[in-house]
Amino acid sequence: MENLLDEQGFQQTGVCNTDECVIAAGQIWGGSRMIAGSVGKVGKLFAINVRMIEVATGRILKAVTPQSDCFGFRSLPFKIGS
Repeated sequence: MENLLDEQGFQQTGVCNTDECVIAAGQIWGGSRMIAGSVGKVGKLFAINVRMIEVATGRILKAVTPQSDCFGFRSLPFKIGS
């Protein structure tokens, strides 16, 4: 992804972590929706923030932020996809 963004002239610090950057990447790739997110850890718990973004409008179609140990995220694809 970094090579593609570099080729398209994106100025970045190695991470495309804003919705604007994700939307721009989706426009370049011709996608209608993009998934973006982040992962954090506090103690033994992980928190994952996942957003499904509509490229044409920038609207967040769905967002989930589950917290669990590393084994509790097996159903995450179903949560964002439903």
